[in-house]
Amino acid sequence: MSVVALLDWGGSGFQQLDYRDTLRLVIPASTMLIVSVQTVLASFFVSILGIERSPAPRP
Repeated sequence: MSVVALLDWGGSGFQQLDYRDTLRLVIPASTMLIVSVQTVLASFFVSILGIERSPAPRP
């Protein structure tokens, strides 16, 4: 959706766009991007919590 908004802006010659149409694309696109990054980082964190420590070597 971000690419579609960018191509739409490029198609208008990088002039001013109608806010209503542009924000209908940009707001959901940025929300989905933020949620996906949060999901990836949360899954990484949860996987770190699941790692078991090996016992320390005895001298």
